[in-house]
Amino acid sequence: MAMSLGMNRAEFLLAADPVSQPALAIYSSQIVADPENGIFYRNTDVAKQVVVDFWGLTDEIGEGKLYATVDDAIDSISGYNLEMARELFNKAYDEAIEKGMMKEGDEVQIIIGTPNLTSAFYNNGYDFIVNNYTEAVKGTKLEGKLTFTRDGTLGNGFSDALKNNNVDMLFGVGWTGSTFDPYSLMEVFVNPSYQYDASFDATTYDIQIELDGVTYETNMYAWYEAMNGTPVTLKIVGSAETAVKSFPYSTDANEAANRIKVLGALEGAVLQLYDFIPLMGNYSAALKSMQIQYYTEDQIFPMGRGGLRYMTYNNDDAAWDAYVQEQGGTLNYK
Repeated sequence: MAMSLGMNRAEFLLAADPVSQPALAIYSSQIVADPENGIFYRNTDVAKQVVVDFWGLTDEIGEGKLYATVDDAIDSISGYNLEMARELFNKAYDEAIEKGMMKEGDEVQIIIGTPNLTSAFYNNGYDFIVNNYTEAVKGTKLEGKLTFTRDGTLGNGFSDALKNNNVDMLFGVGWTGSTFDPYSLMEVFVNPSYQYDASFDATTYDIQIELDGVTYETNMYAWYEAMNGTPVTLKIVGSAETAVKSFPYSTDANEAANRIKVLGALEGAVLQLYDFIPLMGNYSAALKSMQIQYYTEDQIFPMGRGGLRYMTYNNDDAAWDAYVQEQGGTLNYK
């Protein structure tokens, strides 16, 4: 938690990837929870609640409180709280000493792994992370005791390096895709065969989810299986009874809503483990030519602006040549 609150995400992106945006949770704004009805997961009440719960703002929302709405609360989140981070660094240090995980005077060395040593993104990102956390622990019991090294030779083997404890931290790598199937994608966070971090077993982490007025409980991996259509035996909280449930894709509105509830509960549970710290949403940018006209200036998901099929030219070749010459032969896109 200290490392999450101690990371200045906005400044990280300015240093490493100015086009992208800070991430507040696991799934990005482009993930679709219900393709049939075009419902984006992050726009659902469930997903919004995951964000405010994770960042500790739930009790600050409502009439007469700090934020009038959930959306207002989310808009306020930067993910950066240096004062709280330093308090938590001290707490973590004290607990480590108390539990015998380290001794006074020990140095904590974090090995950061990157696929290569040549990418500007990884070089700038590594330098920023080192400087960011070195500054974050100033004035804490970890000042002068936190050091970083780098293994920039991982290539595509970054996940194995983390699983085998060859490195302690990765950034800018991971699973992508599954835009229309976040339910299956959750496997990479809760299945030992896929998850990068081998330090926890999702089958031992039980979580409770309320569905249709009944609260059920089972472990994270079992919830994942149920969410993807496998019948799973769930405990009924407050009762000696159990129920066999599954939540496959369904056009039924209530079934679809329950499936999203399970997805949100799993996303929240993964975030609360703090072995995965949301850092950035990966965006891209392109320069539009003065010669090009898009079908629409507003991006239409998932078709973008129409692509080549709907792209037109503003001028024929002769008119374009004349225009370039009028500009002195050089076009200024600033």
